[in-house]
Amino acid sequence: MVLNFDNEKTLAFILDTEWYVPLADRTTSLSSLKVNPARPEHRFIGGVFYCFHPLNKNEKIEKKEIFVNSLNENDEKNALAEVYTFFNEHWEQLAGKRDSVPDLITIGTGISRLDLPGLFARSVLLGIDDVPKLYDIYLKTKVVDLSEVAIPYFNKNRPNLLYPVPTNSIMSRFNIEGDLKTTGKSVWEMVDKNDFDGVKNRVRGEVETLYKIYFRIVKEIFH
Repeated sequence: MVLNFDNEKTLAFILDTEWYVPLADRTTSLSSLKVNPARPEHRFIGGVFYCFHPLNKNEKIEKKEIFVNSLNENDEKNALAEVYTFFNEHWEQLAGKRDSVPDLITIGTGISRLDLPGLFARSVLLGIDDVPKLYDIYLKTKVVDLSEVAIPYFNKNRPNLLYPVPTNSIMSRFNIEGDLKTTGKSVWEMVDKNDFDGVKNRVRGEVETLYKIYFRIVKEIFH
């Protein structure tokens, strides 16, 4: 099947989300990723989403920010419901499409590991909608994980290893300006101090950086 990349039907999100890990769980995971959205005490803090048609170069980007203002479960549930509505509305723009028209595209770093499965798992836990519908909305997008797209530009001295590239390394390789990405620990500490504005500013900067990385790699590949 040949895909039909129509300017108006090819729709993408660039996104980044943040999560809270309570103090007791910050050293207990076997993985370097400490957050586990399926754990009741781990919380969705918020996210920033850039929605755009990547084939329409002159289009204004739709920017959406959704954050909690506390660790209250109702606050988190309302934020997750808003994210779900945002995703659902954009899926509906593709309603009735033929299979040859691309599915909704999601772009970021590590989003196949945390952001998308995290939104799914947390939304299931808090009953945002029924499980099959949540799976359709979050786990059937076409994922472009920039940490994997960037692999060919790295690891030249490890020819038998394919491994995702950290955001900071991508920024350095392509001379992307912006604040370097810090670990989730800094977010948890902001939340511990009720500095939710600090979290918002961090995510805004990170999504802007992801936007720059995406188009820098596009330029590298196609121009």
